[in-house]
Amino acid sequence: MRAVGKAAGVPEIAACSPVDASGTMNPYLVYALDLAGATEIYKLGGIQAVGAMAYGTESIRKVDKIAGTSDTKASDDSYSHTTFSVDYEYESGTGKLSSASGGSSTNGSYGTDANGEAIGTYNTETSETYTIKNGQALRTQSSTTGASYGPDGTKKADIKQSATYGYSLAGGSWQLTAETTVSENIGVDGSSEKITRSKTYSRDKNGVLGGVSQTASGTKVVITSAGASKTLTMHDYSAEFEFGDAGWYLKKESYTWEEGAADEGTADEGTAGEGDASAEAEG
Repeated sequence: MRAVGKAAGVPEIAACSPVDASGTMNPYLVYALDLAGATEIYKLGGIQAVGAMAYGTESIRKVDKIAGTSDTKASDDSYSHTTFSVDYEYESGTGKLSSASGGSSTNGSYGTDANGEAIGTYNTETSETYTIKNGQALRTQSSTTGASYGPDGTKKADIKQSATYGYSLAGGSWQLTAETTVSENIGVDGSSEKITRSKTYSRDKNGVLGGVSQTASGTKVVITSAGASKTLTMHDYSAEFEFGDAGWYLKKESYTWEEGAADEGTADEGTAGEGDASAEAEG
């Protein structure tokens, strides 16, 4: 991504990367960033780096575009590789943030089953919508489309996902407090799965995140060996979040599919309310 910027003639390219326990950045990475055309390199990683480049700090100037990659891998050999970018527009003269837009591409593997056999792969494209409040670019909606494939490359299903995000003022800035995601897999054989997850972020008056909780509901259509369809609903849903080096993350999620009505108290389909973010902020 940075090499592309250099080739395109971008005069200034800022790069951020985390450091090790001793506060040292990988020298091979520093060399690679320099070779790719980075004119500024900062010892900073994760969401802190994104925020610093988006809004600027005393030592890091705000940028016009953020681009990066994210990779995950699990013990079951599942993995994902994501490239993302966010573009920022500023008012001429004032320098105030006026608009933002973003998107990402992901490809990955579902890993292996209990017998060590490969499950398949997937790829998705995501577009994001932002609104500007008090100089902050708040992601309010995202839409994802893609497909999943079997281990032999045969298409298995279409993937669709939509998400909405809600914010509240805390500690002088807008903070994410609610997120609703609707995920759908529509199989080429007529099977389908639809899950709605509603996530709540608990924050104190200063906006410090103290915990995350999630509820969910869902339906699943399976095709029997005789070719008939059967509808199942989600039961016994639970989600456990834990705080780690990178912040809060989903440690464990479990549920069952059963015939009959869904459990009470699970997530309703819909969107996350914007709360106070629907009103103009003061100041």
